[in-house]
Amino acid sequence: MIGESPDESLNNYRSSIITDYLNKLYWETFEGWRIQQKSNYQVCLKDTYIIEGICLKDSKMSYFDAYMKLFALKKSNPEEYKTLLDINSRDLIYFEKDAKNLDSIMKTAFSLFKREEFPTHTQLVDVMRWSRHKSHDEKDVNYLASMLSLWSKEGNKGCLFDGHSNVNLERDIVHFELGYIPESLKEVKEAVGFLISNFIRQRIVKMPRNKRKRLIFEEVSRFMDVPGGDKILAESYAQLRKYGCWVICVTQQYAQLKHSRLKEVIFGNSKLFFLMKQNSKDDLNEIAEVIGLPDLAKHNVLNYPLPEHMEAKDRCSYMTVLAIEGDQKTCGTIKIAPDPVLLKVASSGTETFSDLEQTLKDGENPMKQLIKMESKEIAS
Repeated sequence: MIGESPDESLNNYRSSIITDYLNKLYWETFEGWRIQQKSNYQVCLKDTYIIEGICLKDSKMSYFDAYMKLFALKKSNPEEYKTLLDINSRDLIYFEKDAKNLDSIMKTAFSLFKREEFPTHTQLVDVMRWSRHKSHDEKDVNYLASMLSLWSKEGNKGCLFDGHSNVNLERDIVHFELGYIPESLKEVKEAVGFLISNFIRQRIVKMPRNKRKRLIFEEVSRFMDVPGGDKILAESYAQLRKYGCWVICVTQQYAQLKHSRLKEVIFGNSKLFFLMKQNSKDDLNEIAEVIGLPDLAKHNVLNYPLPEHMEAKDRCSYMTVLAIEGDQKTCGTIKIAPDPVLLKVASSGTETFSDLEQTLKDGENPMKQLIKMESKEIAS
């Protein structure tokens, strides 16, 4: 948000200043909550005591994983959770007074916060402006506060970053559209990408691990153009699998990945490939060499007919599917015949697009509306 300097030591200096005020803001917010929410604070204290006990029993388990284990127990077996809350009051007092436990208690407290109880970006700017540390240079802090204020509600970039979130991630399908952010606002795209990755990762890791999830990066080449996008994508492939999440990357042209350093990450961690018609024989040969695509499948991919060259009643699309399981590979062709609703959703015609956009704005879940539309199309 404040931009990067070619001087790494200056970046580190600025980062340390902002971190100090972030810590101050979060600590003050926690202290206020502890006074106002005494009953919730007792829940927080007992939860932290239990989590630390889990970590002591298993030294390899991180505090976060121990928290998630307790969180899952709360939802799946509340009776067993209640038995864990039977803690000796003297032990709990000693635990609370031990300074080394304060950080863990504060972390757990924030997991119990309501949405409107979290600190905001404006509050951070205010803390920097009006509660400056004596050890910090006033000019430097004022400069950083001014730069950050551009991302507050009063600034020209702040509607996504300031205030309490109104994004609901509890739906079965959540879609984030970055296409409306102008190419000229690269710094906004970077911040949005970071914000969304935090939202998504938090949602995925909090869901039961045995529940299947799917994370789709549509137009992945454009996502990687966002500064930091490559790191988000690499982390998704590296870490989210253990949470039962299937990561999918969609790209129009292989050339968009060909020279990316993430090519090995994506290809090396993927076990399922969907190949539409390819016009470049060289690109297809390179893909085939990496994933082990048979020669017959290569021939099919190069010679699939295009829908625009077919009769209207016969229009369809073809793709090759390659599944890799250890040393065994399964390969075949799938024929895709779209229904009327899919064609309507995918249409970029001005009139159709405007009608659909207006229809899907009318409050109800978009997926339910599309299902209703499909039912009407079939009935007619």
